Amino acid sequence: MLQTGSLLHVVRRLFSSRRVFDLGAWPYRLLTNNIAWQTNCSRLLDGVPVGTSKLRVLDLGVGPGVSALAMGRRYPNLQFVGIDIVQRMLELAAENRHYEGWATNRLFLLRADVLRLPLLNESVDVVTGHSLLYLLEDPLQALGEALRVLRPGGFASFLEPSGGKVRWSWVWRQRSIRFFISACLWRWYSGIHQRYSPEKLSTLLSLAGFRQPTTEESLGGFGIFARARKP
Repeated sequence: MLQTGSLLHVVRRLFSSRRVFDLGAWPYRLLTNNIAWQTNCSRLLDGVPVGTSKLRVLDLGVGPGVSALAMGRRYPNLQFVGIDIVQRMLELAAENRHYEGWATNRLFLLRADVLRLPLLNESVDVVTGHSLLYLLEDPLQALGEALRVLRPGGFASFLEPSGGKVRWSWVWRQRSIRFFISACLWRWYSGIHQRYSPEKLSTLLSLAGFRQPTTEESLGGFGIFARARKP
């Protein structure tokens, strides 16, 4: 008989398979197509001195492109590289890119593993990730790769599920059934994998070599932003 720890490991592996993400790509795009979620995605760049610079942003686990497109609407001068391991997610991201009227070089999509990025050292200005680290067995390795491809002084920003208290009243005030369903599913799914405290996320970034980590509650306590810089 499987012990509780072993059973949980099996369940995590099952719900982390590419097949699961491939099947869930279209529902994920549908549910995240709401103002509350997209506004939250655009806030990944809060604190980054974007200005009018043509910064290059690497979005890890780009999925259907929701985060990259939201950030791009807020800052039209940025260029993005979106990486995902799931082909169906990239296909949906390409469809969304076309719908937004973006050129392919505004959001360049690449199928790759975030644990082994096919990018040169110090080749991007910002690294972002929305709902990424909690799915990985080795988030520290992914952060190490992010640090490698960042230029000195570059920024990293992640949004991960929080293990703290959630405020369901905040979710209801968004008046979006899609957002309500996506928040519920995110809460359930992160319970299978992992949720973060501010201290754990800050420690993880510091261990990877980042400096000045900060955290901020988001999405009514469902999520937590973690931001840091490369020395």
